[in-house]
Amino acid sequence: MNIKTITCHEVYNHGATLQEYALLKYLEDKGHTAEAIHYKPPYLSNHFNLWSVSNPFFKKNIL
Repeated sequence: MNIKTITCHEVYNHGATLQEYALLKYLEDKGHTAEAIHYKPPYLSNHFNLWSVSNPFFKKNIL
């Protein structure tokens, strides 16, 4: 069976990434074909960008 999950793993902790990996591994071990669809909400679009400053405190004091 083909199974696709929608995940949002670009969040403030690494638990979402680990949960996604564990779920996909579990489904594959059970004989299914699993695939993750990575959802990236607009409010997190530049959160992990090296060149972006998402905290207004730092933006004010750095720039």
